[in-house]
Amino acid sequence: MKLDKVENIVKTILEKEPETRGDDMLLFYMFCTKYGFLNDSSFSRIFRDREYRNSVGLAVFESVSRARRKVQADHEELKPSDKVQEARAKKENEYIDYA
Repeated sequence: MKLDKVENIVKTILEKEPETRGDDMLLFYMFCTKYGFLNDSSFSRIFRDREYRNSVGLAVFESVSRARRKVQADHEELKPSDKVQEARAKKENEYIDYA
């Protein structure tokens, strides 16, 4: 799936589903099911079957997460709560210290 299409879908989800702004797993779930190509019963296949992902043209989790960061950087109104932003910054600092 092309990155601009991923970005457009992610932007739509962030606009219509505010709870996804602070939760990448929920965002990815919505990307795959409600706004994507899969139904709930086929959702587990995306983690086990690369050929299946390719056959339905599904973006991987990392692409969705990167698109979320880009959309939120470009659209202030789609950022998560201050609490979530602070928690992400703390985790980033913890990771930098670890690495």
